[in-house]
Amino acid sequence: GARRFRAGLLLVMALAWSMPGPILGAGLKATIDRLLSLTQSAWLRQLLWDGPSSAPVLWVDLIRFFPCAVAVLWPVVRLLPVELREQTRVDGASPGQELGRVVLPLCAHGVLRAGLAVAVLALGELSAGKLVSTPDAETATSGIGTPFAPAYWAIERRFLKWLIPLYRKKPPKMSR
Repeated sequence: GARRFRAGLLLVMALAWSMPGPILGAGLKATIDRLLSLTQSAWLRQLLWDGPSSAPVLWVDLIRFFPCAVAVLWPVVRLLPVELREQTRVDGASPGQELGRVVLPLCAHGVLRAGLAVAVLALGELSAGKLVSTPDAETATSGIGTPFAPAYWAIERRFLKWLIPLYRKKPPKMSR
């Protein structure tokens, strides 16, 4: 169970990390096209193809920087006392309840760090995001090289001003 999961996760992370941006973008664009041809859904087509929507760019950023988030979160989760998770399971909690009631509250600081790392990396992602972005979607990279570029960077600065104070908060103390 756990060993297979770790091996599979490592394989997915290695593929996502090593994949060049244009190939990832082209692959996601083909995946979106296939998904739309299978479902024939109008709202999905609007969300992922016709736009304006930043969902495809968020999707490609999630794939591209998933390994970074796991690299930040993995040690944090591994430091949690095993007894806490075992006691939660003994008390009858499902894996989802264990995640929501024990792991996430104790790892909130690590989750914020991972979010900050992914947000900063996503600001510089041009190659895959440009390929999958929908028409008229406003992303940080859509304004580069245009007279409106300062407005886009102002939006990103406001986002980082909101995120950085959360990053600086002290993690909760764990009693043993």
